[in-house]
Amino acid sequence: MIEKLLRFPFFQSILLTFVGIILLNKFHPYLLPELLTNVYLKLVLIGVLIFWFIIVFVYNRQNPKNKFKFFTFLPVELREEDEGLRWMTFKACRSVYIYYSFAIPVGIGLVTYFNGYSFAPLIIFILLGIGQYIIYWLEIKKLYD
Repeated sequence: MIEKLLRFPFFQSILLTFVGIILLNKFHPYLLPELLTNVYLKLVLIGVLIFWFIIVFVYNRQNPKNKFKFFTFLPVELREEDEGLRWMTFKACRSVYIYYSFAIPVGIGLVTYFNGYSFAPLIIFILLGIGQYIIYWLEIKKLYD
């Protein structure tokens, strides 16, 4: 159960969303309601990170032979323990690559169209990142079923 939660790619999407909202609120404080001030968002972000570290610590104590690293450049959702998992990772990464081959030109067009709004690139980057995690997760889910 804990391993599924740790490998769940929407955790990265949640972190990306919180960081994007904090940056958006910093540069454009008038866009968000008073409830979403930097203090509350930072507290929620810190709470999510503390939750992450606690879960990783508990998992690592229960599974000393299959530990999660706290900080790594390799995303935790990539599982390449055998040939089957490597193939599934290949298929999912291929789907993400196809997604980006369409999403980046659309993102460039949207940034150009909304060039009067200085927060448009930030929102588009957040949406591109969240879209990547959704595509990856859907492909992995389809291959596991």
